[in-house]
Amino acid sequence: MNLVLFMMDTVSRQQFFRKMGGLVKVLEEFNNTEKYETFQFFRIISNGFNTEYNTRAMYSGSQLRQNRRGRPYWDFFSGQGNVAAYINGFCEDWMSVFMKTKFKGMDHTVFYPWCHPEFHPFEKTFGNFAGPFSILRRCINGIHVHDYIFNYIHETWKNYKEYGKVIHVSFQEGHEGTGEVLKTLSPSMSNFFKALDSSGELENTVVVLTSDHGSHMGPYFMSGDMGKFEQKLPLLIMMMPKKLMNKYPEFRENLRKNEQNLVSHYDTYWTLRHLATLEEFGGEVLENFEQETWHEEVWDCKLNLYHMEVAWMLKNKHWRKNLKTRFISEVYTRISTCFKELGNPQKSHFNTTTVDLSEIKTSQTDNKPYICDVIKNLDTLYWFEDAYQDVSKNYLKGQRGFGDYRELMNSTKLAERESWNTSKAPSQGRYLFGRSLMKYSDSLTCEEAGIVNCVCAEKDDIHDLFSKIG
Repeated sequence: MNLVLFMMDTVSRQQFFRKMGGLVKVLEEFNNTEKYETFQFFRIISNGFNTEYNTRAMYSGSQLRQNRRGRPYWDFFSGQGNVAAYINGFCEDWMSVFMKTKFKGMDHTVFYPWCHPEFHPFEKTFGNFAGPFSILRRCINGIHVHDYIFNYIHETWKNYKEYGKVIHVSFQEGHEGTGEVLKTLSPSMSNFFKALDSSGELENTVVVLTSDHGSHMGPYFMSGDMGKFEQKLPLLIMMMPKKLMNKYPEFRENLRKNEQNLVSHYDTYWTLRHLATLEEFGGEVLENFEQETWHEEVWDCKLNLYHMEVAWMLKNKHWRKNLKTRFISEVYTRISTCFKELGNPQKSHFNTTTVDLSEIKTSQTDNKPYICDVIKNLDTLYWFEDAYQDVSKNYLKGQRGFGDYRELMNSTKLAERESWNTSKAPSQGRYLFGRSLMKYSDSLTCEEAGIVNCVCAEKDDIHDLFSKIG
């Protein structure tokens, strides 16, 4: 069995239907055959304003990074013996940018070709008339960039006939202000699926069409409430082989119910993890299962003592924009608890920033730099931001205490081992939200789904605490 996930950056569900009518027609034709079943998730809401927060939820099931991160979904499939390929639609390594670590779990990682100066101009990379966010069609040597991508996928398919394949592509055609460039993608994607159907391969392929969020640029977004509303409503469509649904009828039942339930991309992640455990994708391999138990905990006090000591020295300074005072205070409360648990007075560290500590911002009104602009050890910055994410997301779940860190670490490991069987986040540690949409169909609130900027309840007490970003 194969998996194809196409992520179209900055495309709402509504925009997909407005601009990709040709592909919509092809999907409708497939759905009317006896070979495929299509599921649309009408009430999916984004987990934050931009790509970073939404793709971390979708790809890794967590907002944490480095060795604290959630395990990318493709790593599960690769661990089951499938061939995995990640193709980013422009010159960016997603793992290094958003996870602050090296790529893991992919047999093929492709983004260097899109560093070609015709598509990625050095002097003005992200202009309106050139580059991956241009309002003009994106080409290299007269050929659409996305056509190179589809050709690469066809070659991958041809070279790995005997293997299950996991293809992940991030397309950038929706990331511009007019909404018109997306139209150029529709014919090529339609032809790709038609070719797979003609060869019979599509009947052995799960297809996920999705996006991180709706458009946050251009006149439609900026000029009215509907554009801002639509920005929170990404695309999520799953097309399943009918023979797979017939074998697992409970999957069909739950997917149908979830079409009208509130869901988020944490659920997308756990659905993909669930797929990886099926025998069609290799079954549960013990070695793959054991890999899931290794990671670092945010609140491993001993391991992160240096980061905590530096953070304590910067206690009354501003780390960056959009951080909320309540959550910052809770981070420092937990750091203080760690110091007490370890029985060590915190040490002072020198030369930790590029300017004197007195020169760092202490209020929003002064013109001094933020900590993030001057701190030398970026690992400390990343740890603090992960600690902030952990505190804020636990607050969303109503979990606001902090007991013995050793007991917390042990219970988290046990809960994560159990989640392999339940296909559901253990609600502690790095995995706080999400469950397989094929296994569960219970109705959730925004807080339970991990949605910080809820369409339904934006002005309530909890959501007012959160940044509009994530």
